[in-house]
Amino acid sequence: MDIEAVLLAGGASSRFGSDKSALETDGEGLARRIARLLSQVTQKVTILGGQPIEGHRHLPDLLPGAGPLRALSGFTPSANHVFVASCDLPKFDPRIVLLLHERLNRNPSVHATVPLVGHKSQPLCALYKSEAFQFISTPLAEGRSSMMSWLSTLWIEPVCENEITAAGVDPGTVMGFNTPEELATLLSGPLDQAD
Repeated sequence: MDIEAVLLAGGASSRFGSDKSALETDGEGLARRIARLLSQVTQKVTILGGQPIEGHRHLPDLLPGAGPLRALSGFTPSANHVFVASCDLPKFDPRIVLLLHERLNRNPSVHATVPLVGHKSQPLCALYKSEAFQFISTPLAEGRSSMMSWLSTLWIEPVCENEITAAGVDPGTVMGFNTPEELATLLSGPLDQAD
């Protein structure tokens, strides 16, 4: 499959109180674990910001602390599809990449397949066509730097919770956290299912 991955590891983690990417789960740092799992289903993994991870390409943030969209603006895809992941996905399951790839192949007109979990789009655990990256400059030029401002320029296909569950994947795989309380809630069990 012609998929590469970008792991965003440069966030400030200010609300969490410590570096989320280094948070240990089963004796392994969270960013390192996600990078290892991504390498099972993608051609290569680029670590964007944060600390380098051995065996993977590393690109520093152009503007540290400016957010994920600014960070992605410094990345040039080399594959036809790019899976974008944040480093705060404690339940990450690489099968989500395969599910999103299958959906993207079913509708070649869309720019991205984005999980819709908890009634919210999850753009930091989503699969994008390489041409979608050409649209990042549009919201940035307008002073908008949220991931949702990028999604608003793209034709996306949402992949809802029940479809993720039907594929045998916990929808929690796409969920990140900002605070210790959010992490505890996420790890406490499966998400409530939404339609």
